[in-house]
Parts: sequence; C-alpha cells; structure tokens
Amino acid sequence: MCGRFQLELRMEDMVNFLEIIEEVNKRYNSQDLDRYVRDRKDVYPGTQSLAITEDGFLEPVWGYPMEKRLIINARSETAFEKSMFRRSMTEGRCLIPANLFYEWQGENKVKHMISTDDRHMMLGGIHQVFRNMDGKAEERFTILTMDSKDEMARVHSRMPVIVPKVKYARYLDRETPEEEIRSILSSYPERLIIARDEGHKQISMF
Repeated sequence: MCGRFQLELRMEDMVNFLEIIEEVNKRYNSQDLDRYVRDRKDVYPGTQSLAITEDGFLEPVWGYPMEKRLIINARSETAFEKSMFRRSMTEGRCLIPANLFYEWQGENKVKHMISTDDRHMMLGGIHQVFRNMDGKAEERFTILTMDSKDEMARVHSRMPVIVPKVKYARYLDRETPEEEIRSILSSYPERLIIARDEGHKQISMF
C-alpha cells in the first residue's frame, strides 16, 4: 500500500512535468508554474499534492471519501471493475510525483524509505471530483497499488504502481485502450532503493 510519501518541487521539475502534459495535450500551456514549487515535505492522506493530468496540473486532496474514512489506495488489478473507481480509471488517470514513499515493516513497524534512481518517480493515480460536507466540489485522488516482489515484498506485500517513463503520455491519454492501461499498471520497476529509517542504512538495491 502507500500511506505517505515525500515531495519536493523545483521550477526545473515543473518545466519537465509540463513536457509530459504537452506530449499528450499540445494545446496546454501553463504560465504559472512557480505556484507549484515547494520545499521537501511529507504528504499525508487528507492533504493536497500535485497531480499531472492530460488537462494540466491539479492539486487534489489525497483520499476518496467514503462515509467516515478515506480510500487512499485502489488495487490496480481490480480498479476497472469497482464502481467507485471505474469512471476515474477511464476519465481521470493521473501521475503523482514523489521523491520517495514510505512503508512500515512487521509488528515493530520499522519505517523504510523507497526511491528510484530518478529524482521523482511517477505513482499511478486516479482523480475525481466529490462534494464535501458544504456541498462544494473538491478534487480528490487515490494511488493505485500492485503486488510487491523480491526485497520489497519483505517490507510489505503491496506497493504503489510506478509508471514507466516511456508510458507517461499513454497512461494519461484518455484514448489509450483499457488493455494497454492494464499492461502499464502491471509494469514493475527495474530497480528500487530501499533504506531503513535507522541511520538511513540502505538495505537493498535491485
């Protein structure tokens, strides 16, 4: 699963992200990128974070509301079949930039930081508009997950989907067939860097 991640955004990051959108939406042009720049900070459920969509940048709140709890993750294997996520999977796919994400291992909840060789990884996400308690429209997102493998599976059985660079535009494009999206969501990272919290000691790279 994914219950917390870390994000820092510089102007050069936003320029790079803009190129992702322009690849799938030639007409998009943002002149206000500096508003998204932020210092390194942990992102929690119920708070806002940057989302990259076919239509541009959003800052949705993390978690789909359901009664008194937030749905912060959706299983990528079944999201197309679930009524809560079906529309988002076809019309609201997004990329969630993260420098790293956290996971807690075992009964002692040993914290681990998971990253890649890139400055940012792009977590596979979906977004949708919900009405809040005041009846106001509010953009929300959730993160898609998949089965962990190898060393990551020793930390936790599930992890967020990390979309491959070469598939960013295809993932965002609403015209991409469902079969291709399923294939993208099943892609496993070539290499993950896993570090324990204790002294930030690196325990594995693959």
